[in-house]
Amino acid sequence: MAHNKSFSFGVKQELAKITENRHCRIAELSAIINSCSTTNLEYNNGLLKILKSDNVLLRERFFALASMDFDIQIANIENTKNSELLIKGNGIKSMLLCLNKYNPSLSGFIYHTPTIDSLIIKSECCKKAYIRGSFLAAGYILNPKGDYHMEFFYPNDTFCKEFMELFRFFGLSPKFLTRRGMSYIYFKEAEQISTLLNIMKAHVALMEFENLRIEKEVKASINRLSNGAAANEYKIIDASASQVKDILTIKQNMGLNKLNKNLLEVALLRLENPLASLSEIAKMTSPPITKSGTNHRLKKISQIAKDINNK
Repeated sequence: MAHNKSFSFGVKQELAKITENRHCRIAELSAIINSCSTTNLEYNNGLLKILKSDNVLLRERFFALASMDFDIQIANIENTKNSELLIKGNGIKSMLLCLNKYNPSLSGFIYHTPTIDSLIIKSECCKKAYIRGSFLAAGYILNPKGDYHMEFFYPNDTFCKEFMELFRFFGLSPKFLTRRGMSYIYFKEAEQISTLLNIMKAHVALMEFENLRIEKEVKASINRLSNGAAANEYKIIDASASQVKDILTIKQNMGLNKLNKNLLEVALLRLENPLASLSEIAKMTSPPITKSGTNHRLKKISQIAKDINNK
């Protein structure tokens, strides 16, 4: 995907090129109308105002799908920046019947309530097409280089909650909120966003998403390891400082020669190697001992210093 456009727009461009069978085309058309139409469809003088959107890509996609199966033409093709898609032709009635939006009078306003028609999304492939159409009309995804976020926004809570059930069909766990009079379904988990891209057949976007996701996870792992290594170094330094302090307490108050051979050896090694780890100290003893053995001896030294301080 090109980098001079938003990731979300790139996804939509890819989706707008997908070819499907007839029943999936109907499902996608239905999703676009239900997700995008905040007003009723209007039919006057042989013209149907089918879509109100300033998204040129969406209007082109709708007409491309509809014109495959119905005898319709764009009525406002000269004004591509018009926010309304006007269509005409003998296939308007057939199209509205298939979309369950038909008004027998075919005059004035064709009242409709955005709702998911169970017959239109009867098969799994049509459910996927419906999600794809809804994303084209009312979806957005952040560039995965930043936070993971994908959302769908709708004009009312009822339709939004119906759509949540559609997502759950695919094992997804959508979240819901209302903001500025609009209802939103959103996803924050990378795994679920990846699943959605796959469901919609945005395979190029999915590959880019996964590559960026892996890159981020590798960087995060490196940072965690680096932070962990630094934390371990701080622990070694802190423990060593305490051990050196205890050894000097013994040296100043009773002399190191009062320690037994094993404790004396470790005490001298610690004084000579204040930044060495327990494992490194263990390898320096003669003969070499275990890390736990070194730790045991240093704890004995610490207890002797503690007894001296308590006197």
